[in-house]
Amino acid sequence: MKPAQRRIVPYRLDHFLKQLGFLFALLSTQAPLHAQIAPGGLTSPPSPANLPAFVLPTVLRWNLPNGLHVAFVPDHRQPALWVDLAVPAGSVYDPPEKVGLAEMTVRLLDKGTQHRTALQIAQQLDQLGATLSTTVGRDYLFLSLQGLSDDARPLFDLLSDVALHPQFPPSEVAKERTQIINEIASDLSDAPTLATTALDRLVYGAHPYGDYPKGTPETLRAINPAEIKQFHQTHFVPNGSTLFIVGDLSAALAHKLVQTYFGNWPPESRQAAEVPPAPKSYSQSTFLVIHRPNAAQTAISIGVLTAGYAAPDRIAAEVAADVLGGGEFNSRLNSAIREQRGLAYYAYCRLTLHRDAGSLEAVTLTKTTSTGEVVRLALDLIRQIGQQPIPLKELMASQRYMVGSFFIRSSTPRGFLTALEPALLYGQGPQELADYASHVQAVTPQQAQQAMARLPLAHPIVVLVGNAPAIVPQIRSLGTVEVIPEDHVDLLSPTLQSAASSTNSTSHNEAEALFQEAWQAHGGDALKSLQTLQLKGKGSFSPPGLATNNPLPISSFSFTFLAPDRMRMDLQTDFGPVAIGVPGGDAAPWFSLGVPQDAPAIVVQIASTTNLLHLLLAAKEGKETVHSVPDLKTDAGTLPGFALTSPQGQTVQLYLDPQTHLVQRIVAPGTADNPMITATLKNYHSVNGVQLPQQITVMQDKATLMQLDITDTQANVKVDDTIFAKPKTARNP
Repeated sequence: MKPAQRRIVPYRLDHFLKQLGFLFALLSTQAPLHAQIAPGGLTSPPSPANLPAFVLPTVLRWNLPNGLHVAFVPDHRQPALWVDLAVPAGSVYDPPEKVGLAEMTVRLLDKGTQHRTALQIAQQLDQLGATLSTTVGRDYLFLSLQGLSDDARPLFDLLSDVALHPQFPPSEVAKERTQIINEIASDLSDAPTLATTALDRLVYGAHPYGDYPKGTPETLRAINPAEIKQFHQTHFVPNGSTLFIVGDLSAALAHKLVQTYFGNWPPESRQAAEVPPAPKSYSQSTFLVIHRPNAAQTAISIGVLTAGYAAPDRIAAEVAADVLGGGEFNSRLNSAIREQRGLAYYAYCRLTLHRDAGSLEAVTLTKTTSTGEVVRLALDLIRQIGQQPIPLKELMASQRYMVGSFFIRSSTPRGFLTALEPALLYGQGPQELADYASHVQAVTPQQAQQAMARLPLAHPIVVLVGNAPAIVPQIRSLGTVEVIPEDHVDLLSPTLQSAASSTNSTSHNEAEALFQEAWQAHGGDALKSLQTLQLKGKGSFSPPGLATNNPLPISSFSFTFLAPDRMRMDLQTDFGPVAIGVPGGDAAPWFSLGVPQDAPAIVVQIASTTNLLHLLLAAKEGKETVHSVPDLKTDAGTLPGFALTSPQGQTVQLYLDPQTHLVQRIVAPGTADNPMITATLKNYHSVNGVQLPQQITVMQDKATLMQLDITDTQANVKVDDTIFAKPKTARNP
């Protein structure tokens, strides 16, 4: 299936609130949530017993003489166009010693072609108000273009040029390599991401499905421009590729555009190197602990191998997986681990299906002392789902949720396109979508159980990232436990075992020295004197999908901090006033855009890893572990840096100005829905002896999201501590 994407999507309110969440996180130790607005025009939810039928849109399909498959969906609701080119050149085709080659290739497509420079490509996208993005999956990679249907011809011309005629300039190759290496360090510093990545390696063994698609620093450094050109020449061919089009076009114009811009794409008669067959099964459980010293929480990933997308019992397996830990709040994992025992903020499972194999994975994060209890609970629930029929009431609740979610996801052009792609690339075609709701509702308790019983649930693979000495005694009775120090993990090894040396003490001492320089540069012990802080200012933001030269305003904001962990932000926007608060202690962060709501886990995660003052103070008190990271290469020069890891296992990188030693950038790890986030801090000035930035620029992936200008700063003023509490309403008295 198509994985999480580096996709720039049209502006929505939830994007705006996510951006506010990150900005707030730069100033706080907790953060707000983002709003989620349900699409559609229903004034009330449909009756569960009488769900509306899914009407399959017209899907026109044809093949060009060169072998290119085309799927066109006319959609005249908006004067817009969505085009995805799926090329069978995913990470599964990377040579073992050059993992990341597909990623490098696709990310360099818009860095210059035979007819356009990188700047000209960017300028044309800006002029058209269009977005171009890329995604590397295991089996396919995707080029996605979105714009206005009136601009269909220049859009198709640009897409075909980028896809078919890239040049891969050596200077751009070097820049992209550095960018990806920095992203890998950021991604894998996040304990849940590391656990999931390690689980993939163990589930798929030596098969390339287990590779980390971005590669490793070593494999990326082994890739040169000539090899990227060769990969493109070998794998970017029309026979086997599919062009998906959804939008406001006539069928005649769609045929003409495809023929004009892709009809001369020469087919390839030679077959690309075949990938090895996917693994089928394994006969024993694996318990692996990746040791992260002093971590106060354990990231838990438990998984098993599954069949691929085309498995005949896929729908039944999806229903059972939803019962186990899908989108519903009352799933078995979430209910047992979070609701009944309060052992985690979240617990869920996901079924990830590729062409030839897949995985079922349960994911959660708990404090170190409860690791054993959570692992046992999760294992019991995973095994039970294949041993006993699901009670009918529980099954029907998941079926209703899945059908309703499918209707919502498929109601937009982009959502329908995302659903159509796996159905065409892996499945039986568009009819799968027309039949999806009825097939989900037809699954019986026995069928759901049987689909799970076919999986090796008796032999799950368990990966834990945390403090090994505290974890191992809790799980030793479950089976043989292996421990790998975090700096010994080799993602290319089927066992994850590496011959790497232990932590280099010299590098550690250098990181400690850099931290001390940053501490003194920012004010030293004066940092401890800040009991309250009030900031005021204004700013702007450029949501994904809008041109960066048309920012939207934040007319004013105020931020109030009360040590050690209470804060509030109030913003005046075109949407009206927005209030965000963190009550401190164990109380949940909240935000209000008319109605106060609790913050989701992702915002709390971002907040806990991106507060500069909190990070410096916590490290000085020994609450954050200081360790080394590679220097950050930028266009302006090289920035030295160090990393801080919290007791919860969350890590961020801080990079310093080499002259002033003030923090210039904070790099926070991304998630499936939120790519890596970088904050640039500028224009420092002194407040009570503490150096604070007066300008903050926030970037997500490569897009500038927000700039904040602070115009007034006051320290140690009197603060009414009642302002941090979640406002009471008639619904929440």
